[in-house]
Amino acid sequence: MFCKFNLVVGRLVVACFVFLLTFSAHASQTFPGYFHIINGATNEVLQCVVKKDSSIVLSVGGHVGTPNQEWEIQGGTNDSYKIINRAYRLVLSSDLSHLENGTELYASKDEGWQDFQMWQISELQPNRFTIRNNTSGRCMEIPHLVERRTGHLQQWDFYWGQHQLWAVQPIPERFEGIHFVENEKIKVGIDTDHGGAICWISEIGSERNVVNTKDLGRYIQQAYYAGNKLDRRAEGQSENWRNFPWNPLQAGDYFGNRSLVMDLSIEENRAYVKTRPLLWDMNGEYADATIETWIELDGAEIIYHGKLNRFVGDDKWGVKESFQELPACYLSSDLKHFYSYTGSDIWNYYLNSIPNKKIWEDWLTHESWVACVDDSLWGFSVYFPGVATFSGGLYQGGDSMDTTAYISPRLDVTLEPFDEFEYRCYFNIGPLNEMMHRVYLRRDKNQVIAKSMQHE
Repeated sequence: MFCKFNLVVGRLVVACFVFLLTFSAHASQTFPGYFHIINGATNEVLQCVVKKDSSIVLSVGGHVGTPNQEWEIQGGTNDSYKIINRAYRLVLSSDLSHLENGTELYASKDEGWQDFQMWQISELQPNRFTIRNNTSGRCMEIPHLVERRTGHLQQWDFYWGQHQLWAVQPIPERFEGIHFVENEKIKVGIDTDHGGAICWISEIGSERNVVNTKDLGRYIQQAYYAGNKLDRRAEGQSENWRNFPWNPLQAGDYFGNRSLVMDLSIEENRAYVKTRPLLWDMNGEYADATIETWIELDGAEIIYHGKLNRFVGDDKWGVKESFQELPACYLSSDLKHFYSYTGSDIWNYYLNSIPNKKIWEDWLTHESWVACVDDSLWGFSVYFPGVATFSGGLYQGGDSMDTTAYISPRLDVTLEPFDEFEYRCYFNIGPLNEMMHRVYLRRDKNQVIAKSMQHE
């Protein structure tokens, strides 16, 4: 008790001394950007972590180089800044109801340019900053010495302690541009400026790309639907998409905002990308979810593995079964003929043309694959073992880029808060008969293709 009393008194004396000297620290001019924020006393990194109950908390930890330890610092007014976690898009915040010394800090949803989420970042020594909340006027710190609890962060009056000083180290926006994986047959492009969605598929050595990228609702990408339709126009929902369900999209939203790539790995003929998706109907609103994509090339075939993780149970939409696009494939306008086998005598090398009368139609094929091809019967196909319903068609736009072919395997699935859902399917590119042959070969291989759901 005596030690704690002395510590508090010491802090107050130093704070008064600093005030009397009218200390004039200057704000750094290196912002905005992306940064690691590292404590001067412990060298631990500011981070957001997911607890066992799926809540996300603010803490510090050893540096491991993951996006949850990276922070976007956005400029506001009067040299104040918003500090946003790169992985979860949560904002460093003070507690409006408790502004006294020792109050724990936390990460919360972005409330706009509110003072309790705004921070003065002032440089006291070379790359040693205080981070002071606009509402409380107090500094972020790791509790000092005997008071310290691992991972705990709090606010306190400034007293010039190393526990209140932070190194702010810039990091690059690591994931930019289109990254390719290729082998001797095919080439696939992953657009990290648009959530890691597939923007390019071609035969090797060819510039003929089958993917349509006219807007962020196209590409080849993961998209999910859950819950009831809500009118959120008062919160910024698009008039064109009013009364819409929960709909995270890998590439971005209707307003042109781009989903965040959190992680990327490219090695030989494999790629992995992790994405924090935006809600399609809203303006810059991140879904409480992450999307993971694995891509592997096997000859002229692409093995596509998608996964959705819902990590926060914001259940304003409620629970309702919805159709799922697994995945949505938007393709070039010349691939206007659709083929599969829709009869009952399956796996006997029979094919039939699928009439395209409207957008979009549902087709039933017990061989679980559909191709869309050009006049020469060259094109693209999707095979999803065990899924019999496909949606597709040709949208006639104003020009060749606006016009788009579309195919997608379809399942009706109920996605609840904290669910995980994953699937695997197969893309092919080339002449129709060769794509059909590769599908027939693939069905003979031992595989487990199914959704997986977890409830906590």
